[in-house]
Amino acid sequence: MIDALAEQADVRVVDLAARSSLRGLGPYRPLVGARLQQALGDPAVPDYEILEEMEAADAVFVDWADRGGLATVMAVPEGVRLVLRIHSMDALSPWIHLLDWSRVDDLVVVSEPMRRLVASLPSLPSARPCPATRVHVVPNVVDLSRLPSSHRAEAGCAGCSWSAGASRSRTPAGRWTS
Repeated sequence: MIDALAEQADVRVVDLAARSSLRGLGPYRPLVGARLQQALGDPAVPDYEILEEMEAADAVFVDWADRGGLATVMAVPEGVRLVLRIHSMDALSPWIHLLDWSRVDDLVVVSEPMRRLVASLPSLPSARPCPATRVHVVPNVVDLSRLPSSHRAEAGCAGCSWSAGASRSRTPAGRWTS
């Protein structure tokens, strides 16, 4: 994904998982509390490190709806386009329910069944989480040529295990140049 974006734009990658408060899927009280206060109308105090990374960006791509994804959605400056890609484990985590969908311009899901699953979540009453959010289905692609030849016969299983164990640490913030 990053390489493909880099062919079209200046791309900066922010490793959110390097920060222990944004690593993991379990609850993190300060982040959840800040989001709930924001939802009640209190001004959110953004994560200034994340905000600084995004200030010069025209668009931000967030891969995974997790702690880092929530912190990014909360901190994205007005006028910066936000694209969020979610995976099946995101639909089963609490973080997707805490997102401010009015800040998400484009939602990318990895399959049509995933789109239907997300649309059925109680916190997302329709296929469009927010009327302004565009929903795109873009399947995961596994490059079989990158698998060692001894594993190619098991590519289906290898692809599944890769999805479950994929790195969740990258959130590229790109400065688009047209």
